[in-house]
Amino acid sequence: MSYKSFVSSSDSRLKFNQRPIQGALETILLMQPRIYEKSDSLDLTEPPTITKSGIIAQQVDEIPELSHIVSHPTEENETWGLDYRQIVPYTVAAVQELLALVESLTARVAALEG
Repeated sequence: MSYKSFVSSSDSRLKFNQRPIQGALETILLMQPRIYEKSDSLDLTEPPTITKSGIIAQQVDEIPELSHIVSHPTEENETWGLDYRQIVPYTVAAVQELLALVESLTARVAALEG
């Protein structure tokens, strides 16, 4: 197995109209991670086969900033999909927002204690 098979193209030369992600923490907080029992079939008479964790595509579709990462079924027997890789940039931006908040609060506490 090649390492390259796990690499997504991320070359700046291919990316236009670049801008920072704003409000990432708020967007991330709209997601509703779940633990669930999953079936491999849309036949609802078949019992679930495995317990998993994840995010429900239909819920993410309702978040305007992330609806582009949802694949919609084109046929009734197809399932919804979610490009989890597209959540990573929002997660990184949310951590950066939290760090800025922590640093701001730390400075305020230091000033009050000062």
